[in-house]
Amino acid sequence: MDLLHSAGFASYVTELINQQHVPGLAIAIIHNDQIASAGYGHASLDPETPCTADTLFDIASSAKSLTAAAVGLLVDDNDMFPDMQYDAVMSTLLPEDFVMSGEGYTEGVTVEDILSHRSGMPSHDDSYMTVRAAKPDNARSITRNLRNLPVAAPIRSKYIYCNMMYTVATHLVEVKSGQDFGTFLEERFFKPLDMASTTLQPSSARSKGFESRMATGYTWKRANSTYHGLENPDCPEGQGAGSVISSVNDFIKFVKAFMNCEDPINKNVYEGLVRLRSFVNPNPGRRKRHTSPVAYAAGLDIYFYKGHMVVGHNGVFSGFGSRFFFLPDFSFGAVIMGNSDGANGVATTLVQKLIDDLLGVTDERPHDSKSKAIRPVEIRGPKPQAEAKDANPMSKNQGKKEKKKQEKKTQAKKSQGIQKGQVNEQRPKRNTPQPPTMPLSAYAGNYWNPGYHNLLVQIRDDALFIDATDRSMGFTLKFEHVSDDRKFDAHLTDWLDGSDDIVKAEFVIEDAQVTRLGLQLEEMLKEMIWFKKKDGSRRKAHLQFPVVVFSPTLGTTPLFYNAIAQAVASAGYIVVSIEHPYDAEFLEFPDRSNVTAANITDAQVPLGVNNRARDVSFVLDQLSTKDGVAALLPGTGAPGLKARRVAIYGHSVGGAAAAEAMRLDCRVVAGANLDGSMF
Repeated sequence: MDLLHSAGFASYVTELINQQHVPGLAIAIIHNDQIASAGYGHASLDPETPCTADTLFDIASSAKSLTAAAVGLLVDDNDMFPDMQYDAVMSTLLPEDFVMSGEGYTEGVTVEDILSHRSGMPSHDDSYMTVRAAKPDNARSITRNLRNLPVAAPIRSKYIYCNMMYTVATHLVEVKSGQDFGTFLEERFFKPLDMASTTLQPSSARSKGFESRMATGYTWKRANSTYHGLENPDCPEGQGAGSVISSVNDFIKFVKAFMNCEDPINKNVYEGLVRLRSFVNPNPGRRKRHTSPVAYAAGLDIYFYKGHMVVGHNGVFSGFGSRFFFLPDFSFGAVIMGNSDGANGVATTLVQKLIDDLLGVTDERPHDSKSKAIRPVEIRGPKPQAEAKDANPMSKNQGKKEKKKQEKKTQAKKSQGIQKGQVNEQRPKRNTPQPPTMPLSAYAGNYWNPGYHNLLVQIRDDALFIDATDRSMGFTLKFEHVSDDRKFDAHLTDWLDGSDDIVKAEFVIEDAQVTRLGLQLEEMLKEMIWFKKKDGSRRKAHLQFPVVVFSPTLGTTPLFYNAIAQAVASAGYIVVSIEHPYDAEFLEFPDRSNVTAANITDAQVPLGVNNRARDVSFVLDQLSTKDGVAALLPGTGAPGLKARRVAIYGHSVGGAAAAEAMRLDCRVVAGANLDGSMF
C-alpha cells in the first residue's frame, strides 16, 4: 500500500508503460481490507482521456475466475443442484449437448477437467463463429461442436489451454440455473459485490451508459512508431473465457471476496476453486528463482514464492492486458489492467515488484527499466495455448489463451519449426515464388470441415485468398505456392491487430481435380485440419448421372422407401422421389402452402394413377430447367439434369403410375412395377 503512494512509484510505472508501449494502466491494491488505487497514462489517445482507477477495460481471460466461481456456486448448492459436482461427468449433466470425439472422452471428461484445461481438447480457436458470421455461435453451439473437433491428448494427461471449455462451462451454468450467463453474473456476483460498472460484453457496458469510461485498445506499430486503435467487439461465442468489462476499482472487490471467503465466496467454494489440478509445466527446471512450478486450479493459476501461495490469473486480448493476484497469507492482492498487448508484460513486472516489496525482498534482480525483469514474460511460465478474447476474441477472441493472437500464432510457428525470416529454411531459397501449373480457378471454391465449418477460397490480386473474418478471432489467408501444385504457405493476417504469420497449407489433387484443403490451424495437433471441397467439376459431374423417378404407394410418404432409393443412388443414379398432391397425407409446396390427403375411393384409383403420371411429367419438366434445378438443388449452378431419358419405379399404385408414365411420356424409357396392379 505504501509503495503505491510512494514518490517514485508513479514515475516508475510511467517509465514501464512508455517502454512497453502501453497508453494507459490502472492498479488497485488491497491489504488487510484497505483498498487503494491509481491510474496512469491515457485511456484513449484521440481524444486524450486520462486513465483512472474507474476506467473500464476488457479483462480477457482474467474473467475465467468468474466463470469457475459461477460453477463453484452451483457445486456448493447441494439442495438445488445435487448432481453438480466437480467430479461429475459432463455428458451426464448435458446429455444432449456434450459429446467429444475420441473413445472415452464423452464418458470420462468431468466438470473439473474442463475447468483445469486437462480434457485433452486443444484450443481450436479458429473453429468458432462470431456475430459477423451468417450463423454465429453461442455457448450451446460451441458445446455441440465439440463432437466435430479432434482431441490432442488423453484425458488428464497434460495441461492444454482451451478457451472453448470455459464457454462450455457457461452453457452448463445456463442449463442448470435457468438464467443466461450475463444475468447469473449480475445477480450472483456484480450486484452483491457492488461491482456496478462490470458487465458481460462491451455492448452491455455501452447500454448502461459507460461508453465514456471505456478504454480504447491499442497495438503498437513498430514500422512507423504509432499506436493503432482496435475495435472491441462482442464475443458471445467466447463468453466465460473472456469478454468481461471491468475496472480495477470494481474487480478488486471480487478479489477481496475471494481472498477473504466473503459472500458469495464461502470457504467451501474457495477450497473447491483453489484445489491444484494440473501443472502448467511440470518441468521443474523451467521456473523462476524461489518459485514453484505453476499449477492450474479452476480459473486460477497458483504457485508458491518463497513459501507463500500466490493465486491469480492473467488476460491478454488484442489491445488489452490484465492480471490479478493475491497472497492469502498476507491478505494482500492487486488488480492491474492496461490498454495494449504490452500491458501484460508491465503487469508481470509490477506483480513481482509488489510481492517483493510485501515480503521485504531486496536481494533480487533490480526492477529498473534496463532489467530483464520488465520483459513481457508470464509469471506462470509457458504461454498458454490461446486464450479467448485474448487474441481475438478471446483469444483468435476470448479465449477465443491467455492469449493474444500474436502469442498464439508465435507458438504455432515454433511448433512447426518456423521462425520469421526462416519460413523457407529447409528448402532452396528462391527470389520469386513460382505460381502453380494448375490454374487458380481449379483451387477456388467452398471447402467444408464439420468442426471448422465453411471456408471460401477465392482469387484476389492473382493469388488464392480466404476471408475468415467471420471467425471469433478473425483472419485472412493469402496463399503463396511452394511446390508440386499442392503445398503452399498461407500468410495469416489478424483481423484486429494486422499481425502476419505463416500457416502451412496443402491441397489434395485427385484425377486432376482439387478435392481437399489442409491447414495447420491447431498447433497442438500433428495433423492438419482438413476441409473437403464442396463444389467444382467433380460435384457438378454428379449432376450428369442418369435420373430415376420413384412413385410410392397410395397415401404413403416416399421417405419410407429411403433404403431402396439410397441403394439405387449408390449405383450411380440421381433418384427423384415424388410426393403426390392430395395423395400423400401432408404436402407443403415451395410457397409454404400445403394440402392434405383426399379420401380416394377404389373407383377413383384409375384417375389417381393418371394424375400421378402427369405429376411425373411435370417433375421432369422442372428438372430440365436451370430454375427448376436451382429450386431443388440450390447452389449447384447446373443448367438442368439429364431428364430426356429417365427410368421410373413404383410400389403398388405407384407401380401402376410407372407404367402409365411410360405410356404418356416418351422421356420415360424404362420402368419397374413393384407389387402393383394395373388399372
